[in-house]
Amino acid sequence: MMKNSSASRARAAERSLWRIFFAPALIALASSVGLISGLVGDGLMDAIAWIGLGAPVAASAFYVFARSSD
Repeated sequence: MMKNSSASRARAAERSLWRIFFAPALIALASSVGLISGLVGDGLMDAIAWIGLGAPVAASAFYVFARSSD
């Protein structure tokens, strides 16, 4: 019985860690793509940079305003 319980707790912890770090990793990826495309190119790359660097700002604003409306 003890092995089953510890295995299910380990799986639950693994799932919760994935859920915890998924959004920050996605924001970091968008920021990195935005920074690199802004430094490397012009034209379309500038638009990608604006979107990539605007995504973390938009996510932050969304959660600030969503939390204040509660």
